[in-house]
Amino acid sequence: MRVVISATSKFHSLDLARELQRREALEAIFSGYPKFKLRSEALNVRKIKTFPYFHASYMALSRYSLLGNDPWDVWGNFVLSTFDRYVAANLPNCEIFCGQSGSSLRTGQIAKSRGIRYICDRGPSHIRRQDQILRDEFELWGAVFSGIDERIMEREEAEYQIADLVTVPSKFAFQSFVEFGVPQEKMRLLPYGVDQTVFYPDGRPKTEQFNVLFKQFRIRSKGRIRRKVDVGKLKFYIKH
Repeated sequence: MRVVISATSKFHSLDLARELQRREALEAIFSGYPKFKLRSEALNVRKIKTFPYFHASYMALSRYSLLGNDPWDVWGNFVLSTFDRYVAANLPNCEIFCGQSGSSLRTGQIAKSRGIRYICDRGPSHIRRQDQILRDEFELWGAVFSGIDERIMEREEAEYQIADLVTVPSKFAFQSFVEFGVPQEKMRLLPYGVDQTVFYPDGRPKTEQFNVLFKQFRIRSKGRIRRKVDVGKLKFYIKH
């Protein structure tokens, strides 16, 4: 079995690539990151294909808030579609193509025309549910959100439709797809794992206190601390 992975960002795709490489099943991984950013990922450099020219610029502009408040805009749509076209034009022979949602429609179509199985890999909830959640969050904070670009949502829904399988990491995401009409038999729940060589206990936690650490960008699409929860002796803030 030979598998090709496509993902504009890192997320869990590099962990998947390493596992496939260990099993001698990785044919290639396409990334939106420049190749030097992937040197420490313990991947065969000959398996790494990169197209960073637009994604890297998009990340840099987003970092310095030069793209406005909306996380999905015209430039973001352009980045996803051009990356997809690059992968589609360079897709090697394989048995399975696993593409990150939002940037794999054209490649998925090419893959299926060549008899290759297409897996749409989706991290969050269904794109329509995600749009609803973001609208509610922005409204809560009195901020303006024009919504996820309709072209992005339509492309994602087309990916869900043509994919042989759609993988999601949580029951919440799984249920959102079922609620929006994606056949349950097409869905696969694949919770993310943990690299225990990186994350491991180095002591015993205090029994009288429970601390939760959430590390993420300070942007509205990631949520804000909104309430304090008291459950017996547990006192912690929820941030999601």
